[in-house]
Amino acid sequence: MKVVFNLMMLIVSLKYTRRRTGGYVEVVLDNGESFELDADLTVQFHLARGMELDEARLETIKEAQNNLMARRRLLQYISVRRKTVAEARRFLLQLDFPPGSVDSAIEAAQALGYLDDSSYAKSFVSTHTKASSKGPRALKYELAQRGVERSLAEEAVEPVSGTDQQMTAARALAAKRFQSLKNEPVLSKASKKLSNYLLRKGYDNDVSAAITREFFGDPTEG
Repeated sequence: MKVVFNLMMLIVSLKYTRRRTGGYVEVVLDNGESFELDADLTVQFHLARGMELDEARLETIKEAQNNLMARRRLLQYISVRRKTVAEARRFLLQLDFPPGSVDSAIEAAQALGYLDDSSYAKSFVSTHTKASSKGPRALKYELAQRGVERSLAEEAVEPVSGTDQQMTAARALAAKRFQSLKNEPVLSKASKKLSNYLLRKGYDNDVSAAITREFFGDPTEG
């Protein structure tokens, strides 16, 4: 029969420190180990000098600390600018939080509505369609770069993906670009530049071609 010894550790001191971000307690154990704990967690776990902790209890306390700190850092991060779930996860992992604490923080933020990729994607499309006149392909690419799932990106971009919507937006964009191209000595080169410009902006091939013909006609004719 295998005997398992449950190692017990004794709390030898609790030292409170007040900082700008709140109160913290340095917990020192009789094996020489020390770690910092949020003051509220010290109360929650009823920690006191002379208390014995087994390994499982100690691990639970440290996990609670990691979860709490991960949530706080995440809230600070997303308060500056809206982020996707993937961006939030990458940020916390770069700070070396354990995967479990990262998941806990993200789930908490989602429950509060602070992380919502569907809402983020729709807001992103609305803002970038107006501010930079980007077409649907470019919008979907940028959302993918931010870690938004393909289905959510397509749903968000769908209202501006129709041919009529693209034609209207691309025409307005081309009208501005045309001012710098209309005096090009070689018509075919100017036409190609406009077409490539619209493609880089993320408009479909047929839309870019149609709008280019509106401004330059068919450079192969005449």
